[in-house]
Amino acid sequence: MSRLRVRKRGFTLVELLVVIAIIGILVALLLPAINAARQAAMRNACINNMRQVGLALHNYHDVYKKFPVISEYDQIVTGTQIGSPANPPAMAAFSWIVKILPYIEEAPMYNEISSDSARFKPPPVGVAPFSPNMRIGNNATAANLHFSQVSIATLLCPSFSGEPYSDNQAPATAYASINPKTDVITGKPVGVALTNYVTFAATNKDFLMRNPPEANGTIIGGKARTMATMRDGTSKTVVIVESKEQSNSSWYDASGTWVVALVPSLTTASNPNPGITPMVATGTVITALNYGPAPGTNVPLYGTGFPGAGARKWGPSSDHGGDVVIHCFGDNAVRPITSDINVNTYIWLVTPNGGESLPDPSALQ
Repeated sequence: MSRLRVRKRGFTLVELLVVIAIIGILVALLLPAINAARQAAMRNACINNMRQVGLALHNYHDVYKKFPVISEYDQIVTGTQIGSPANPPAMAAFSWIVKILPYIEEAPMYNEISSDSARFKPPPVGVAPFSPNMRIGNNATAANLHFSQVSIATLLCPSFSGEPYSDNQAPATAYASINPKTDVITGKPVGVALTNYVTFAATNKDFLMRNPPEANGTIIGGKARTMATMRDGTSKTVVIVESKEQSNSSWYDASGTWVVALVPSLTTASNPNPGITPMVATGTVITALNYGPAPGTNVPLYGTGFPGAGARKWGPSSDHGGDVVIHCFGDNAVRPITSDINVNTYIWLVTPNGGESLPDPSALQ
């Protein structure tokens, strides 16, 4: 009997290339969907973080019957400093975020900061925020992290493309005194931890440069405001916004926790007229939404007039796709707003008692 030999046929080179091409096409089709799902998940996580900060403000208000202040000083723009050569100078004060730490599950750290600073009193009674003595563990051991170096996940947007630590917080002499550590995993310096969630001090910088300042936001410097001051309605007043600032962005430092709604480089003549009710923008005034440094230049958005040597390059901004910036309103509703919003609508959302006629906030999504 003769044996029949059956030859097994394999893939030809052409067939293999066709299969690889098909797989490549499928992957190319799937990647945008996967990336979109990932971006949506990070955006939802950002919304949840901001809602937690907003809820913390509500809880603080329930306890103290008022909102925290950006700092105890009205002049948050001029960079009033406290301290002496023996006690390195600090910015105006502990930030409003420090005051809500117990309500974002950071009560132990809040209690330590309060104890070490003599209940937030300035020197010589208390201790300046950036004194080397302000360290985790209720002692001044250099091996311990400074409170300002503690990164808090709730204060960071998952879509933020920068580092979780400030790259140029001012004043440099005060920050240098805390002896930055090195992250054992990344090998990078552990500087001053930042926040992506800040508050609106005013509609525009000019209001903060006057003497006395005419801050027209909800959380401001000097004098605490209450829920009752939101006469326009809590659902129509923005209190918190995200920012992708990398430099002047410390959650611990009062100077790094606020922005204004309009591009500060514009002149007073171009900014809204405070004598008109409702406030109306004129000229070429635009919002600061996702408005950063001019391409190819090193001119910071907020110039050198901000506290100390620090300069803020970004106001309300984010790394979310679609030009979206997340905002938290007084009723703790969290909504995305894009930079194509009408400039007057935007500044009316920032003022808590401007008496403007605003659209349903749900229409802003």
